[in-house]
Amino acid sequence: MIVYEFNGTFECKNLSDLLIVLKHRSSSNSNDFELRTECEYPYLTILIKDDYACVHFFSDENDSGHCACSSEKCTTENYVVFNIGSEKDLSEISMDIVISVEQAYEAAKCFFEKHEMSEKIKWTSL
Repeated sequence: MIVYEFNGTFECKNLSDLLIVLKHRSSSNSNDFELRTECEYPYLTILIKDDYACVHFFSDENDSGHCACSSEKCTTENYVVFNIGSEKDLSEISMDIVISVEQAYEAAKCFFEKHEMSEKIKWTSL
């Protein structure tokens, strides 16, 4: 699996490699990951800021995507500000589609093993 992030591109040959890469953080304790197989689709994206994550799954070119969501609110805030693409670019993401970093790791593990959305996480269509 190939993982793209703020600091470059990494090849992950096993789950251990993947989890090490997913713990990379910028000076603002954030990162933007794109997990790719040898094919163009499916792929998974993960935004991380502190203990929060926003995860999207795209199955094929006709799929508008699915977003992981949580029934429990992690904070009283209405949104989290994530860095997208670089440490300089910011985007406010609604708490409706923000999950914990641990849930994001679970989504990444499932994607690594099965190239699918994790059944342990609730997803919504975009």
